[in-house]
Amino acid sequence: PPELAELLAHVLEEASEADVAARVRTETAGSGSNRSGKSMVHTVSSSVLNNLFGTIVGGEHFDVQAGPREKVQRAELAAFMFFRGMGEQLQRLHLYFRRSWRRQGGSRKVLLSNLRTEATLGVGGFGKVLKVEDVRSGTSYALKLQCRNKTTKQAVREAQALSAASLHPYIVQLVQIFRTSAFYGILMEFCDKDLNKRILETESVCGRVEGLPPSICARYTACVMFALEYLHNNCIVFRDLKPENVLILVKDDYAKLTDFGLARTVAKEVSEEGELRAPRISMAAGTLGFMSSEAFNGNPEHDGEEQDVRWITARDWYSLGCCLLLMVLGEGGGRKVYAAKRHVLLPAPQGEILDVLLKSMDVDLITDDAFDLVSSLTAAQVTDRADASTCRSSAFLKEAIAELEPVGIEVPAPEA
Repeated sequence: PPELAELLAHVLEEASEADVAARVRTETAGSGSNRSGKSMVHTVSSSVLNNLFGTIVGGEHFDVQAGPREKVQRAELAAFMFFRGMGEQLQRLHLYFRRSWRRQGGSRKVLLSNLRTEATLGVGGFGKVLKVEDVRSGTSYALKLQCRNKTTKQAVREAQALSAASLHPYIVQLVQIFRTSAFYGILMEFCDKDLNKRILETESVCGRVEGLPPSICARYTACVMFALEYLHNNCIVFRDLKPENVLILVKDDYAKLTDFGLARTVAKEVSEEGELRAPRISMAAGTLGFMSSEAFNGNPEHDGEEQDVRWITARDWYSLGCCLLLMVLGEGGGRKVYAAKRHVLLPAPQGEILDVLLKSMDVDLITDDAFDLVSSLTAAQVTDRADASTCRSSAFLKEAIAELEPVGIEVPAPEA
């Protein structure tokens, strides 16, 4: 209605403190009508739009409007999510008033309409991951978009888990969360590539993926080990560790854990009767090739009603062993498959890993220290499988741990 356009114009004038005049233009469109039979489209435009509303990505057609409007042509990320969602302009208006009233300082938030899409990093059943740039700061981010009608619970759980864990240097940093009526958007720090692509880069002229140098394997394994140790000691099981969920920051050559969509807490909860009980967790979740045998068995290997945290989190250590196997041996540790328009490395089945390691030892493709760690991480029995303490004492990881040990991160002792 015209009153809303006038109100917005008044707000813009107040925001500019009389140094900018807002202009309200009333246009007559061909579709839709009001009581007089004419369609009223009100466009607010002024020089304070960029300061208050930010630079709109998607073209000049993306205006603050009220009333009917013609169908908008194909727009970029911000425009698309605006017309499908709640409308970020109203959110910005709210933020402006809140900042004015509370007089709070602090860093500027990343706004959705300031993001410019640069590339598509991945597409799957969950939605898609985009590389975006904040046009104000020039900083690149990764934006994960998930449809609310299909993956609402998973998106919320991922945001919760990531917000609780992203202060760790080897877990991807959560920057901001966006929500519209159609999408959840999780904005994260941008890393150059994932571990799967990093290993595939070692393909020889013969077309065979050879694997990474031992020092690089140890470095990336140590990073992930620190991240898993932190999660497990905070009663979180990751459940979907694989090379594609390990991101590589080329600048510092760090590995970072990402994609917390399947992460779950294993902390004991108080029941209605006031008793401490372990939460019910579906074990058969994750990527099939990286799941240990006990993930398909709903019962722990010990007697008792409660699921032991050690037994639940052991699956993450098995997955780390699979990642290390592929890092060291490349295709020799499994196979390369083509799926969903990309090449993916998959490890050998759990029952065949030891034979693969022994054959690789015979031809000097793996060192004794790497053999010991991989075989320990991929042990069939949970009681025999390596964990954080085993990794910390591994000769293969000794130098990497000494160099990469996080500073200032409190890792609580595991619960008894």
